[in-house]
Amino acid sequence: MQFAGLDRAAKSGIEAASDQQWETASRRATVLQSLLANGGGPSRVSEAARELGLSTAMVYRLLARYRKNPAPSELLPKREGRVPGAHTLDDEVEGIVQGLIQSFYLKRQRPRVIDLHRQVAFSLSRCTQIAK
Repeated sequence: MQFAGLDRAAKSGIEAASDQQWETASRRATVLQSLLANGGGPSRVSEAARELGLSTAMVYRLLARYRKNPAPSELLPKREGRVPGAHTLDDEVEGIVQGLIQSFYLKRQRPRVIDLHRQVAFSLSRCTQIAK
């Protein structure tokens, strides 16, 4: 019983980017390049934020990324978190956890989450002992 690897076949952000996302990234690069060339004071950052339709905080984050790597690909919209559909648990472990949630936790009078955690840990330790 091990953690399953993430689906490596999923496309990276650069390969999966649409034409519209590339246009957005190019527009951002143009504005940020101008901002860097003319000095990036707070008033200019606010102006760039209005022009791009972003918050000033987001412009500062994009500016930091762009300074590290001045390429439009660095400004592509990034989706945080896991790739949708990626599983980090083995199917057997997932089944045990889901079963315990259904049978142990989802009751009218719910036990504490820590009790569910302990039950999952106990069940998984039993499974690994049986597998040995």
